[in-house]
Amino acid sequence: MRFVTRAEWGARPPKNGHPEIATNKGVKIHYFGSLFVGVEHGQCPRKMRETQSEHMDGNGWADIGYSLAVCQHGYVYEGRGKNAQNSANGNPDLNRDHYAVPPNNSPASPPHHCAAPPCTSTSAPRST
Repeated sequence: MRFVTRAEWGARPPKNGHPEIATNKGVKIHYFGSLFVGVEHGQCPRKMRETQSEHMDGNGWADIGYSLAVCQHGYVYEGRGKNAQNSANGNPDLNRDHYAVPPNNSPASPPHHCAAPPCTSTSAPRST
C-alpha cells in the first residue's frame, strides 16, 4: 500500500482552512461507486481531481469531502487529511467526530493486487 499526498495527485488548495475533528469517534465508510472501477492506475489521480472539483464547484464545499480515499489498486490518497473535518458524513455532528473514507474494493471490483508498483502485498485477491 502506498500513500499519495495531495501534492502528488494534484489537489487544489482548499477554499479555506479545515476545522479540526472535535473528537475521533471513528470512521464512516463511503461507497465510491464506479469512480475507479476499470481504470488504469495512471488515471486515479485524475479521478481524485474530478471528485475534488465536483465537491468544491458542484457542492460548494471547501475541499474534497473525504479524509482519505483508496483506489482499486490499493493506493491511499490524502483527502482533507488527518484531524481535518470532512463534509461527506451527512451532518455536522458526524463530520466533526468521524473520518470519511471511501475504499474501492466492492465485489464488483475486487482489489487489484500488485499491478502498480510499489506493491508489497502477499495476499491473494478475495473471492466474492
